[in-house]
Amino acid sequence: MDLKGNLIIHPAQEGQNILNARDENGSFFIKEMINNKDGWIRYPWKNPGELHPRTKIVRYKFFEPWKWIIAVGSYENEFYLEANKIKTFIFASVFLLQLLHQ
Repeated sequence: MDLKGNLIIHPAQEGQNILNARDENGSFFIKEMINNKDGWIRYPWKNPGELHPRTKIVRYKFFEPWKWIIAVGSYENEFYLEANKIKTFIFASVFLLQLLHQ
């Protein structure tokens, strides 16, 4: 997006201005991203048709040559899904090894 909140490239909202978008708590998270220009942000987001908001994690960085904020995001539960699977496997393996060792 540009520094005015216009989405330059987006799969569903290209060309729209989202400067005044608010999360489920009423925070202007896009304005925060534009002000900070670089960082991570977490915010609650509820899509149409969903009953409850989910936490989104977004990494964003300012691209000086074009004056764009480049951002990539995911829902927190999806972001950590694979890591949690690995953690569960490790804990189960350690538990089984302890049982077998006795």
